[in-house]
Amino acid sequence: TAPTCVSARRRAPKRRRGRERSETSRPRARLIRESRERAKMSFSSRRRNYMLVSHRRDQFIEFVKKLLQPSFVLDALPATAGNSWRHVEELLDEHRALDGSSETSRLKEAVPTIGTFHTPLPLEAAWNQFDERFRVSARRHVQPSFNEVREILNLAQVMAYGLAGGSLKFVSFDGDCTLYKDGKNFEDAALGAQIARLLQRGVTVALVTAAGYGYDAARYERRLEGLLRVFDEANVPAETLRRFYVCGGECNYLLQLDRAEAGGGARLESREATWDVAFDDARAVK
Repeated sequence: TAPTCVSARRRAPKRRRGRERSETSRPRARLIRESRERAKMSFSSRRRNYMLVSHRRDQFIEFVKKLLQPSFVLDALPATAGNSWRHVEELLDEHRALDGSSETSRLKEAVPTIGTFHTPLPLEAAWNQFDERFRVSARRHVQPSFNEVREILNLAQVMAYGLAGGSLKFVSFDGDCTLYKDGKNFEDAALGAQIARLLQRGVTVALVTAAGYGYDAARYERRLEGLLRVFDEANVPAETLRRFYVCGGECNYLLQLDRAEAGGGARLESREATWDVAFDDARAVK
């Protein structure tokens, strides 16, 4: 019986080690699972809040934020923020004046990634209008945010086109988080009416979205059902509707709005056959 007892004693620790491995593997598996969940959440957070990732931040907006920071820290936004915006406006005017020359603008030196500005931007006037409405300069604990600076720049661009006497010919919009909530459908009738006014004034409007449904027009129409309803209720003519485009899949699929028949509803139609032709025409004009 002695060998049996010895072998039993020898086997017992193996069973204990096996139990220990199974007990320790369970927390490890849970940690791996939780880590994967955090990775998913982190990716989703980056996708929604792209300004959190440094390499995807707009360096020009970051530059403006840094210019405004001393005014905020010194509690002097009401007195000095307008001067900061005026300074940026002057830098932009200089940058536009030097476009195409061998000389580098001060703005290009400060923000190497800066691009081309096709119009002057009345930034000081845009700041005054934005601040009058939202009282940003009255805050004491929250400095101007990335989104607020971006909205002021957008407002300045709209004001620039107004000062130019209605020279706007083309405007494009993103879909999610711009025309409608992320992952939702278009529902804002008032916004739809404004888009219809743009079309009626001869402005070409494009929805440029990452949503890639190929040339399945019905899926895009489902997302834009509220907008198409506005067009139908306003009886927007077919020739006016043709100025509305959808560029899906990050500029891989081109669709154009039209009416299938007289009196019919607004419908999206594929322009795959004319996609290359349109680009050839654009290059010829250029």
